[in-house]
Amino acid sequence: MTRTLTIAAATAACLAVLAGCGSDEEPPPSAAPTSAAPTTAAPEAPVEEVDEGVVVEITYTADGVSPRGDRVDVVVGEPVTLRVTNPGGLTDELHVHTEPDASFAITPTTDEDFVVTVDRPGQVAVESHDLGVTIVQLVAR
Repeated sequence: MTRTLTIAAATAACLAVLAGCGSDEEPPPSAAPTSAAPTTAAPEAPVEEVDEGVVVEITYTADGVSPRGDRVDVVVGEPVTLRVTNPGGLTDELHVHTEPDASFAITPTTDEDFVVTVDRPGQVAVESHDLGVTIVQLVAR
């Protein structure tokens, strides 16, 4: 019984000490520099993080479109960005054979990103309808 009372007394003493650790008193203020030059911090711009996944550069020129028929490895379910520039001023319809199919109008002033996602393993053709060529084959794994 004496041992039980000793353990109980020791536990009560520890709890009393710990209760004092959580006081509501504020910590002392930290020392401030005595001759600090005024600083003006620029406001932080909002940061937008966009996962582009794989980026495929597609360029329309007066001679046609490039690349032509390249194979590009992509990950199933990850975004694929088709970055299209058109310094050649062509008009076209960019067609992606995903499910459902995706089509994008290419105008003489197109300078734009189009994002698609391949939802299952396999090959997906990205074609130029007006030029009749396969631009890339997306190989999804």
